[in-house]
Amino acid sequence: FWMKSKQDFQSTWGDYLRLCKAGGSKPFLGLIDEAGIKSPFEEETILEVIEALKKWLSEQNMEGY
Repeated sequence: FWMKSKQDFQSTWGDYLRLCKAGGSKPFLGLIDEAGIKSPFEEETILEVIEALKKWLSEQNMEGY
């Protein structure tokens, strides 16, 4: 969701609310599919998130930390 929200916050917020409303009605993978996010159990998803976090962190002003 974090990565999606960086591209389109309003749409991602809607996906998140839809996921929350559907919670418990489907298996986990069905819920994340409905929310339009990738499975965290796939290696490429983890690598994609790591790269996005590295990029985001490199862009932050970390003075004072």
